Amino acid sequence: MEVIALLAVVLLLFVFQGQLYKRLGLARLNYDCKFGKDEVFDTDELELTETVSNEKWLPLPWLRAEFTSSVWLDFAQTHSTVTGNTRFVPSFFTIGGNQKITRRWKVKCKKRGVYVIDTVMLSTSDLLGQYQLARKDGVNTSLCVLPTPLPLDEFVSARHLQGDTVVRKNYYTDPFYVSGVREYSGSDPLNRVHWPATAKVGRLMVKNNDYTTDQNILLILNVQSAEHERTAVVNELPVEKAISACAAVCRETVRNNTPVSFMCNAQIDGEELFVQEGGGIDHVMELLRLFARIPLESSRHFPDYLDRNFDKLSSSDVVVVTPYMSEKLAESLRRIIAFGNTVKVYLTQISGSVIPDDIDVYCLNEAQSEAGYNLGR
Repeated sequence: MEVIALLAVVLLLFVFQGQLYKRLGLARLNYDCKFGKDEVFDTDELELTETVSNEKWLPLPWLRAEFTSSVWLDFAQTHSTVTGNTRFVPSFFTIGGNQKITRRWKVKCKKRGVYVIDTVMLSTSDLLGQYQLARKDGVNTSLCVLPTPLPLDEFVSARHLQGDTVVRKNYYTDPFYVSGVREYSGSDPLNRVHWPATAKVGRLMVKNNDYTTDQNILLILNVQSAEHERTAVVNELPVEKAISACAAVCRETVRNNTPVSFMCNAQIDGEELFVQEGGGIDHVMELLRLFARIPLESSRHFPDYLDRNFDKLSSSDVVVVTPYMSEKLAESLRRIIAFGNTVKVYLTQISGSVIPDDIDVYCLNEAQSEAGYNLGR
């Protein structure tokens, strides 16, 4: 009888603890995770803090918390699982009654973007594993990863691919500051022709403009990686480099106190991207946040996009950043130049590109850039 009574007590305890955990196991259990910063650059490292608090007397033998993030956020010291562009990150805890646990992960950012952790799946069991308990909680924490500016000294003139590099300081001429005249080069806009000097010497002469920082710049980004690409980007790397080059141009405008506006043949929420002219660090930071969100999908072929938005090209200095150059694109740029604008082109992919002789083109020195630039691939 004593044995039967003992077995009955054990059975009752087994059933009781199972029902107790089934009812209270996930009750008054709080989970939260937050990034240590709201925004960083795509080469930075930061912390993600997980906090679990069990606000009841009942201990949990084990607790698994699993959330999903982007593959471009690399969590150190965790055996995460990657499927496509999604990373599944699990955490395991043993938590007593009325106890709070904080855990910190090192996170390395590998690519620009806006990353959101929406929900977490919490799961546990009773002491003997009879009942498996699970629930989904909302988290809603986000991180904006800004593109790191690509050094402009990695670009070389298309006319001197073996040596000369682009000048990083004061590389825009001021059309309102004339230091003299020189002979027409064939690519100068007609609004810079110096007619008295032309009449005097009998051949076309143009105004020679000194370098100052009193400029306004229109920055135009092409997110097509190839001429005949339709919408989705086929080759992401030169487009990502182009976005980083745009970040570098914006950084130079802060150094030179130069107003800058921005256009791009991509859409966010169904709207084509156009940012009005502004200056200073706050304006450039807003542009960098926009660069982080630019999708790798074009809304229109780039030459057609330039022709369609020709009325917006009012800045005296136009900077075009593109992964490719074609004859059709060159024709669109010539039209911009003929309208009286100075055009500078940064090209991030030489292969398959047509380099015109009459347009100021600077090509990415790919041998240097591949060593110092990566997307975590």
